[in-house]
Amino acid sequence: MYSLSVLVLLIVASAAATPRFNTFSQNAPGDTDTEANQFFHSIPEEDRKAFLVVSLVLGLEENWPAFPVLLRYPSLKIPQDLSISQELYEKYKHVDTPPMFRRNLVTWVMNKFHLTPQEVLTLCLKSVICLPDGTCFNTGDTGDLCCPF
Repeated sequence: MYSLSVLVLLIVASAAATPRFNTFSQNAPGDTDTEANQFFHSIPEEDRKAFLVVSLVLGLEENWPAFPVLLRYPSLKIPQDLSISQELYEKYKHVDTPPMFRRNLVTWVMNKFHLTPQEVLTLCLKSVICLPDGTCFNTGDTGDLCCPF
């Protein structure tokens, strides 16, 4: 009986320690007809992760003056420290997005996944962020991830 209890305890502990990946692709039905979503899906699939990273970083810089990325993290080098190549950063830095796209993207990501601006930045730097509760987010999981706003 003692060994069964230990086994159950180990299984429960293992499940609690295993990160859960939350996908960006959990939009509600009907969320795919927005201008932002149509625009996002016009980006080549292999570039969508890079486009998201660029859009999130620029959205933070442009719209959260209380969180100037470069001032808050003076050793941070954009684009060198991002999880994408400098070539892709330059490619998507000046893309003409729908109005308010970057601001809405950052707001949506923060609200949907309960992330702070710092956690959004970490997501851009590392491609993956895991929260204390074990939930992880990955910018490479582009499924049908964007953009219901």
